[in-house]
Amino acid sequence: MNSQEFGQFFATKGIEMFDQLGCGVIDRYPLSVQLVGKPSLITSLIVKIHLAAALKKNHRKELKNLTRHNASISYVGRTLQIILRTGHMQYPYECSQTLISVINYLSNNNIQESNQCPICNQFGPDGLAYYGGVYQKVHLHCIQNLLDEKEAAVQKNETNGNLATGLIGAILGGIIGIIPSVLTGVYADSIYALLFALIPLCIFYGYKLFQGRMDNSAIVLTIVLSILFLFLMRYVMFVFVIHKEFGLWLFKDCLKVFFDKEYFGEMIRSMGMSFVFLGLGIIYSWGMISQSNKKTTTSVAFTRATVRPMVDSGYVPYKNEKQQ
Repeated sequence: MNSQEFGQFFATKGIEMFDQLGCGVIDRYPLSVQLVGKPSLITSLIVKIHLAAALKKNHRKELKNLTRHNASISYVGRTLQIILRTGHMQYPYECSQTLISVINYLSNNNIQESNQCPICNQFGPDGLAYYGGVYQKVHLHCIQNLLDEKEAAVQKNETNGNLATGLIGAILGGIIGIIPSVLTGVYADSIYALLFALIPLCIFYGYKLFQGRMDNSAIVLTIVLSILFLFLMRYVMFVFVIHKEFGLWLFKDCLKVFFDKEYFGEMIRSMGMSFVFLGLGIIYSWGMISQSNKKTTTSVAFTRATVRPMVDSGYVPYKNEKQQ
């Protein structure tokens, strides 16, 4: 089945689709449904339900046995994740039956959905929204204030963010990032490649601290400066080694030797692990940088589209909730 067919199916179950992500309430359990695969062919579904408490061991075992033929169960904290494999199932019937059997199990065993706002950690939420990777209960004022703050931060960065000041911060961050490697190399006579991952992290935080504009230039700048500072670190260590050996600061002479074709080539060949850990630092930084203004704006808009007052969401409260 394709994404359109799944969307039509889930719409009959009260689940609203946003491209390949659906949000809704089934038998009073708020849940999200992620369609995995190409729009023309969905290969699996990932259903997430945020619970009031982590499942007990016996419940986990029973749920696993209940779904062992058609799905797999996993847990991230209090979030129950059901992966439905579409390859061998007769959809949508088996999809619906498997999902309903899980929800019935939760209901019959009095396993409740979370009734705690994830933003303020207080109870008694009055709305629902896709937040933290799952459709769950929230306080409407909490989610609206959070989204307003994110929009304000983006607007402020777009207005006041400056590439020049960010570059200064990135350079200062790079200097700080190479200090641990230089010190261990000079005084401990060892080079710990793991420390190289600090270089891009320090560059990014320096860029951010000095109000650099959070767009694609932040990614490019971090990568370029990370590589440059890696070589700067090796040069500084080379200068210190010569000073330690001969008692002289030969910056100019060391620079000539450093860029000698034979020496430079040999150094590159010996820096395999250096580049590996530098790359890991860049990847980690990339994850934070990717929260650029454009992506934050898109994320805020998407979250706003999923916000619903609880009375309009199809949610049916418990009797004690009605009395409150």
